[in-house]
Amino acid sequence: MELNSYQRFPKIKIREMKDDYMKFELRETDPSMANALRRVMIAEVPTIAIDLVEIEVNSTVLNDEFIAHRLGLIPLTSERAMGMRFSRDCDACDGDGQCEYCSVEFHLSVRCDQDQTLDVTSADLLSSDPSVVPVDVAARSTSSGYDASENRGIIIVKLRRGQELRLRAIARKGIGKDHAKWSPTATVTFMYEPDIHINEDMMERLTLEEKQSWIESSPTKVFDIDPNTQQVVVVDPEAYTYDDEVIKKAEAMGKPGLVEIYGREDSFIFTVESTGAVKASQVVINAIEVLKQKLDAVRLSEDTEEADEQFGELEYQLLSWLPKHKHKEESSKVRDEMNQAVVADMAAQSPIVGSDPSGGANQLSIHSWIPALPISRLDGGLVRLAAYAKSVLMSPLLSELGLAMPSLRSNKWKGVQCA
Repeated sequence: MELNSYQRFPKIKIREMKDDYMKFELRETDPSMANALRRVMIAEVPTIAIDLVEIEVNSTVLNDEFIAHRLGLIPLTSERAMGMRFSRDCDACDGDGQCEYCSVEFHLSVRCDQDQTLDVTSADLLSSDPSVVPVDVAARSTSSGYDASENRGIIIVKLRRGQELRLRAIARKGIGKDHAKWSPTATVTFMYEPDIHINEDMMERLTLEEKQSWIESSPTKVFDIDPNTQQVVVVDPEAYTYDDEVIKKAEAMGKPGLVEIYGREDSFIFTVESTGAVKASQVVINAIEVLKQKLDAVRLSEDTEEADEQFGELEYQLLSWLPKHKHKEESSKVRDEMNQAVVADMAAQSPIVGSDPSGGANQLSIHSWIPALPISRLDGGLVRLAAYAKSVLMSPLLSELGLAMPSLRSNKWKGVQCA
């Protein structure tokens, strides 16, 4: 019996590419994949933006909250964003979000001592990391044709004589889903590639004036007349906006079916415009990587749920057995020995457990790992680590009871590395 395969192998063809603009074709896939890619580019590709502002002196006409909001909307170069940690997940600063692994510090100190109005711009922000600066500052330093007199930077506030602004700002990694300031794109659109078919027999019966009138009915220049053959030809199919004006005109002329226009459901034309934080081409690459990570997380969560079902009943029986069939002191001793074995084993297998300078590994307990493992988050590393911890914990406990370890494909979790 021959089975049909629905697996597709999408193809991309780049039409135009600049630092802040990219146009490409995505073929041999379906609208769900095209829209997923578009949404990930807008809302889930990480960038760096100012998230915390500490105002020291502000004698300007704008209040503190207004200035903080304007600072957050200044796009920062974010090439290293994919390699940074989210502040909420950073163990180096305990989630405080103020360390070199998850944040970048900025300082601004400007005072006006002259009668002329002084503009405070993004160029006045001093970064602790030369690779993370306002995009206009980066353009000024890398472009030879940059006109500093015309491009003075993004204005934050204007000062008069005696006014001063002094502050400290912390920029952090984030995604557009949390706040629009972290979105790497100004706009991302895609359209179905139009498939246009002209009925040549009906078109030949039209006079030149009728052909010209029909062509002009389109608000965009999709059709034209070949000066040599006097035939109507398609000059720019992508200019068609699916407004049906040429179809309505043909019906009004008594020529229904003169042209048929369909959108190809497996071919899409993407347009990506970047804010400058990340190059447009890198936005597409990062979006594909994020999409792969999300799919891997879903696949891993299904594997972990399957293992949970097999472990669940056994865990319940063993946890209820210990206090009933052993003295309290002996039960506590068994738990402590198992806890020490788990910490030692996981320290050898994972770069996270055992490497925490605050001693986080020593805080692990059998009670926190067996009944409620942290598998609710679809993070690939945590999912694999949770399932691996179960197999490590259960093996010595089963040996203590003289039982055999069930076949749960535990070899999948050996040598696990946390993402």
